[in-house]
Amino acid sequence: MDKSEEIQLFEKINNGNEKAFEILFHKYYRYLCLYASKMINNDSAAEEIVQDFFVKIWEKRETISIET
Repeated sequence: MDKSEEIQLFEKINNGNEKAFEILFHKYYRYLCLYASKMINNDSAAEEIVQDFFVKIWEKRETISIET
């Protein structure tokens, strides 16, 4: 996915497009979990942190400004 496709994806998420959010989730979830797990040394806590992160993105989707 190139930068322009990501920008379009984020715009769709801002407009409440659940499919676009699902694409974002599936694209980054595993990588973010691995990164968080390395930071805190706890796999289950890392997954919870990343899940909370995605929940916050969805809750604030209309006001959040995401830049790539």
